[in-house]
Amino acid sequence: MTKLITVFSEYEIKNSAIKINNGTETGFKKVGCVGKIEETLDCITVTKKCEGVVKKTVTRGAGTGESKITLHMNYNLYIQIFGMDDENLLDGVYGYGTNSRHKEFTYVGEVMDEDGNIKYKAYPKCAVKTGPSNTIENGGEEVQEIEVTFSLYPDDYGYCEYEAPAIELDDTTKGKWMTEFTPELLRKTTSQSPSQSQGTV
Repeated sequence: MTKLITVFSEYEIKNSAIKINNGTETGFKKVGCVGKIEETLDCITVTKKCEGVVKKTVTRGAGTGESKITLHMNYNLYIQIFGMDDENLLDGVYGYGTNSRHKEFTYVGEVMDEDGNIKYKAYPKCAVKTGPSNTIENGGEEVQEIEVTFSLYPDDYGYCEYEAPAIELDDTTKGKWMTEFTPELLRKTTSQSPSQSQGTV
């Protein structure tokens, strides 16, 4: 029987990785050193009125959201997610402008509590919603981190975010989360098809 965790206070995030969703990328690449992550998931509230009086409200997830990450990013990933890798430029030259198209990607990470317990997180479908923003300071005593804001979109099953305490996962799922993550990895074999699992208002 799965052992349930009763308390988990998110304290730090480790081992973040990204896979570009272009149909050719097969593996996840380490993001770099993450300093902070902020997450906001959207919801929709539907109201039912009778003769002008609210009789019922139903709130459900919208399947979208936003995540803001402060980090030192792997340069090759930085180039890819901002669409700076133009094949018409010389090798080793990258540019950001009207030809840059932000890439869609999957993000996975390990969150730990103050006792070192692990919770896995994943954003199955996301893209950077802002342009590159960097700070360069001569004589600075600390190497500046960059801030990247992701827009989160629903996958084929309507989810924009997944999370799972490691203690509640089987060994196969834990072993594949950071290296072979797909939404299908998390589905029961008897689960509905994507079209059947979409929620209704």
